Amino acid sequence: MSTEFKELECPACRRRLLLFADGKIVNQQRYLSERSTHWKNRTVKLSIHVKRELSKLEKNFRSGKFELQTIASMVTDIREWAFSDLTDQQISALLEIPFDVLQNDVTLIEDEKKWANEQGYFFHDKAAGIYDDDVIELRFRFKKSEFGYSDILYLLDYVRTYIADLGLDIDFLLRIPEVVLRDDVALKSAEDFTDGGAIFADKVAEVLRDMR
Repeated sequence: MSTEFKELECPACRRRLLLFADGKIVNQQRYLSERSTHWKNRTVKLSIHVKRELSKLEKNFRSGKFELQTIASMVTDIREWAFSDLTDQQISALLEIPFDVLQNDVTLIEDEKKWANEQGYFFHDKAAGIYDDDVIELRFRFKKSEFGYSDILYLLDYVRTYIADLGLDIDFLLRIPEVVLRDDVALKSAEDFTDGGAIFADKVAEVLRDMR
């Protein structure tokens, strides 16, 4: 268990409470339940605008007219569209593309330890106020700069897997891989990255078909 918080039990409702070092007490069960319910009750409208943007993205991937910043911008768009324009399945499918790029196509520009020291505060800030056990533990490691590149992959995969549970909190968590793609990494091989365009295009096309 993290030394940054203690587990308590509410004497009235017997639910798990988290007492943080700053004195904040969180009823974790109620927090998780309300967040999930709010997300599941949302209305997804699948707007024409989003379909058009995804269609453009598919064409750019298929024609090779894309770069690393395209993937970062894609994460930005997913964040903006997630609540009202994409289903959980569509969000997860689209996030496979930045996950694959982070896993296979890029490397950190800086030494990993130096990078962790530089970005730890920012990453901690984006994960603040999110009370899933895994995110809490990761947040405190961000705060201490005791994390590595593999944690970014873990975080993105965690978001992809638990979209329905995380709800609106995916907006904050996705800012972390978005910034990594935009500022912190470089391509290992531009040729291999470009060759992946057809696969990326197929994934976007899959989402477009699901929108019809």
